Amino acid sequence: MFIPLKEAKPPILVVKGMPLIKNSKKANLPQAVRNDFVIRIDEPLVRVMLMAIVKHLNDEEPFIFLSPFTGKLYGRRWAYKVLRRIGDKAGIYLYPQRLRCERAYHLGKSLKAESLVEWFTWDN
Repeated sequence: MFIPLKEAKPPILVVKGMPLIKNSKKANLPQAVRNDFVIRIDEPLVRVMLMAIVKHLNDEEPFIFLSPFTGKLYGRRWAYKVLRRIGDKAGIYLYPQRLRCERAYHLGKSLKAESLVEWFTWDN
């Protein structure tokens, strides 16, 4: 599923055959997979993300985002609170949609429109 290309400038990780799982009725796609995409290895939090994915793939963790206190899945409220706390420390108004928009903007510089539609499950 992950193919590191360290010789690329900047180094990248190619992701192939990733299952497409959405919690949305409009994206009800059983057994669908995403198109191949790349992640820059030098992006922030890539190391943390990869360690969590490896634990998940080795069946050490059933889900990637579990609360260490309750063992239950984190929800939207948790993500919102974490982002607000980080934003307050940084002096900016930070919320999930802002991150989604900024990610779409940066991916839009390097991906084709069809890939963005799939990535964000936008309607054509």
